[in-house]
Amino acid sequence: MNEEQNRIQQQEKEDNTGGIVQKFLDWSGISGAIEEVKSEQDNLERIKQAQEWINMPYQRRMEITYMQGGKYGGNLKEEQIDDPNSLRWFIYNLDGNDNKQVGTLQRKLNNFFKESGFDELPTLPVDSKFNKRTINRMNKFIEQYDVTYNRTQDTQEALRAVGELLYHRDNEFTIPSDTLELKQSMQDLNANEEATGIMKDLEMIPR
Repeated sequence: MNEEQNRIQQQEKEDNTGGIVQKFLDWSGISGAIEEVKSEQDNLERIKQAQEWINMPYQRRMEITYMQGGKYGGNLKEEQIDDPNSLRWFIYNLDGNDNKQVGTLQRKLNNFFKESGFDELPTLPVDSKFNKRTINRMNKFIEQYDVTYNRTQDTQEALRAVGELLYHRDNEFTIPSDTLELKQSMQDLNANEEATGIMKDLEMIPR
């Protein structure tokens, strides 16, 4: 059997087992509607998963992310602390009686405040002593982290807003003014990467 005969038989098989049905769906416009519903379902599932993650207790999220600290015991190694989130988790699990951990903390705090433009702060001595000066600098980092890098609350609000905006999109009685304030508020939220990606993909905020 040559290649042309194979092609003809395959085409006949598709027509008899569903190919013709697909052609009808395409012709009638039903196929497009099915794809739209599937896309909406995928978006809702993506939002649901993002909500489940951000609503998870902080300790559990960090345990899953780093597989160290918390219920796993121990703490991050110095080379694993490469951003404010990992430093915050390191502090969460810090043993103030462990000189090595305290030395790591002092170095990482110095790096953070230097890179963040806090030139007025004197460099913290790296003496591995968990003293008042080190504790004060650590608390200052936590304050800065909560203001700038802790995105939990903004992410929760962003995902709530996404759900509300999707509802308005499906409502034939919605007018632009109904969602204007909501869209503006979404642009100001410091949400995590997943929530921000969802908002951009759904064209709720500029890319």
